Amino acid sequence: HVAMKLLTKVFFAALFVFSVSWSFFFLLPTLEYEKHPERVVVARKSVQQERNENYYYLRDPTYPEADSSDLSISIDILLGDLFEEELDEGLIDLRGGNCIKGGDESIRCYDEQNHACPDYVTPLWLHAAPRQYACSTEGYYCTIACTDDQVYWYAHSCVPEDSCPPYEKTPWQNFFEFNPEADAMARMGLLEPKRLPQSYSYEVDAPAPFYEQPTPQNRKTFTEAEKRFSNELKQSYTAKQKKFLQTHGFDLRGAECEIKDGQEICFVAHRGGRDICPSYVNSLYLSLAEDYRSCDSPGAYCTVTCQDKADKVGWNIRTLDWCAIQEDPGACKPIPPKIAFEKFYLQEWREPTRPVQPCHIMTAQQVDKLKQQLKPITVGVLTRGRELPVLRNSMDTWVEGGFIEAVSEFIIMVNENTEEMTQYLAKYQQAPYNIKVMVNPTNLGISKALNWLMGNATSDYFLFMEKDFRQVEPEACVVQQLSVGVDLLESETADMVKFRSRYNAGKPNYAEIIYKTREDAVFRIQPNLLCNFYHWIDEPHQRWPNHFEICHSHPLFYCVKSQFCNWTNNPILIKTQWWFSNFVEAFDALVDPEPSFNLEGFMNGVGEAWNDRGYIVAEGEGMFKHCDVNNMG
Repeated sequence: HVAMKLLTKVFFAALFVFSVSWSFFFLLPTLEYEKHPERVVVARKSVQQERNENYYYLRDPTYPEADSSDLSISIDILLGDLFEEELDEGLIDLRGGNCIKGGDESIRCYDEQNHACPDYVTPLWLHAAPRQYACSTEGYYCTIACTDDQVYWYAHSCVPEDSCPPYEKTPWQNFFEFNPEADAMARMGLLEPKRLPQSYSYEVDAPAPFYEQPTPQNRKTFTEAEKRFSNELKQSYTAKQKKFLQTHGFDLRGAECEIKDGQEICFVAHRGGRDICPSYVNSLYLSLAEDYRSCDSPGAYCTVTCQDKADKVGWNIRTLDWCAIQEDPGACKPIPPKIAFEKFYLQEWREPTRPVQPCHIMTAQQVDKLKQQLKPITVGVLTRGRELPVLRNSMDTWVEGGFIEAVSEFIIMVNENTEEMTQYLAKYQQAPYNIKVMVNPTNLGISKALNWLMGNATSDYFLFMEKDFRQVEPEACVVQQLSVGVDLLESETADMVKFRSRYNAGKPNYAEIIYKTREDAVFRIQPNLLCNFYHWIDEPHQRWPNHFEICHSHPLFYCVKSQFCNWTNNPILIKTQWWFSNFVEAFDALVDPEPSFNLEGFMNGVGEAWNDRGYIVAEGEGMFKHCDVNNMG
């Protein structure tokens, strides 16, 4: 016993000496910076002077938290591949600044001019660069400038034949005992789902608390037929399943379930309708969450996302601690209520009727007249060979809705073509569709594909869209929208017309996730997302009269300047000559872009390309819904 105590003391003494030596070794550069900050500043100033021509602001410094990208691609950066890979390599990117760990274990960060950053700035925050898409874009790096309460982000182009970034990254051991990636993943609520072993028991020691908030089930009255159907459903459960539900209650994870044609159908409701879940999804499946036991961990909860014709469900796991510190209102959906076993009933299908639009009641003669008057339009669709299932779902809606036959020319470009895709498209190359198909054995990327498609278009007006946008309006509305869109371009009222559905836009809509209920924050963060708010703000011209203008009344279209309306790869109508004159001929980067070139990031990150040009974007009721089965938001 005495020998073991002696060995233990020796071990911990050696561990202490090793830890102190190791920490001192890694803190030497930090202490040197604190003692002689001017040396680092002067060295980096000389580097910066060589980069003046390659230097630009992400956004005007008036918007210190500005984002250089289209929001549809910026969310992934928070814990993206770059974040994880570099932490695995033991490096943290402090964006040209420095962070110092004090004796009380607190960490304070400084910019390259040795100005102290706000208290919320940490090494991991700088490394993750939330909402700063350019910071992780190949060929760019970021630096920061700090004041007492603000952080200004700047993007720089990498100089060929020079190290990029021009500063060294910092070992994470300077600040943490363990690799912080795992801890960060937990704090962000990214909990790994675990499949239940076959021997798992639903039995629990104590019942889970029921939320007291009123639920639809608490408020509804149910018919005898509805109660009978629901009780028969409960009787079909196994003893273990029934005991679990009697203990925990039903949890539909933010979805709803009703009775349709004698079957239980679950769905996620939205303003434009209902997204139906796959057939295997029911109230039992949602409540048990067998593949996602983290959903019922202390301090955690789950919501689900469904999409029509998708055979899988998106599970979103959140922790209460993480949600408590999020600024984005939509980062965490409300905690779904739990419904007691004996009070849970399903009602008959009661999908609300859509409001009738004038185009919904147009006669066949009126539609034919509009089609005859419609100026020639070329539609260009971009897809890849392996995306056939997604394209097929969209094509079904374009055929049934009369979209393909309504336009004068329809071109589909297939990157990384496959034999299966070739065979599928063959029938559409015949009458009455007569589509044209361009194929490529490799992936050219979206920018070069856009040039190819418009370069082969025979019409002055070009509608670009990707494979995952389904038609959600009847032919009459589609023709009307196209007709007004052409008129807006021809009269030079607008330079671009967007056609993503206003109230059935699909998922994801990151502008809504981040800004709904705090819309005015967009002016200091990313002003060019403002136009997207019309998806949930009914009369934006009254709330922001200086930015939204009604530029067409029947049907309604709003016009917004490009400073407040981002470039998007969603369905857009533009003039082919306008594209080539204002972009391809004006920017070398767009002449022969690499496949990895990020068009949205370039257009929204380089002011003279889009934000500062004063272009006018028009948006109306729209007609296409985004349905990417791999990205349900």
